[in-house]
Amino acid sequence: MNRSKLLTPFLIVFLGWLITGLSIPAPAQQRGSKRRTGSPATRKASTVRPRIAQPTKALPLVPEYEHDQYSGISRVDLKWSPVQEWSGANVIKLYVRYVYAKDWMQIGTQNDVLLAFSINAAKRICSDRCVYTLIIDGYEQPVSAESAITQMGDGTVNEFVSKWMSPKVFKKITEAQKIQVRIGNVSFSLSDQQIKGLRQIVPFLRFRPFFN
Repeated sequence: MNRSKLLTPFLIVFLGWLITGLSIPAPAQQRGSKRRTGSPATRKASTVRPRIAQPTKALPLVPEYEHDQYSGISRVDLKWSPVQEWSGANVIKLYVRYVYAKDWMQIGTQNDVLLAFSINAAKRICSDRCVYTLIIDGYEQPVSAESAITQMGDGTVNEFVSKWMSPKVFKKITEAQKIQVRIGNVSFSLSDQQIKGLRQIVPFLRFRPFFN
């Protein structure tokens, strides 16, 4: 008998077994394809969790110290920072500067603290000699200050209200838990960060005996 005729049935059986064996993993592949549906970009997007906005923490206010070796004058600045809970104006900011000289014990030498507010409003709120109310822990105290304005390009007015005070008076203000200000129809409060910043200026203060 021809050998090729004997091998033919065997080859048919072998090929049938081979085809059947290779078709077995097909259902598993189909199950896997069901789990991974959509384009790669779609699958990646579905696994990204949405971000939850975290509340921003107010940064601490730290006084900046500068000393002029030539003149012997030192400056401590608490840079401009926005107040809180304001009304009657667009923007209100606080600025503090303490200036003292090498011979601070000498009478007449600069040794005062500048407490100033920058107020942007539709119109001027105070006169050149401005009297505003400083409310310290609920206690009202009138303050006589200087006021100057700058006309802004958008039609508003930026008013600079400033008051120089002795270290003793300034230190008393920093001991308050709540500080509010009322200038005409404008009112606002200092933030906790601002009050803490004021207190950090106190260690720099030079107190003169027998002087306020």
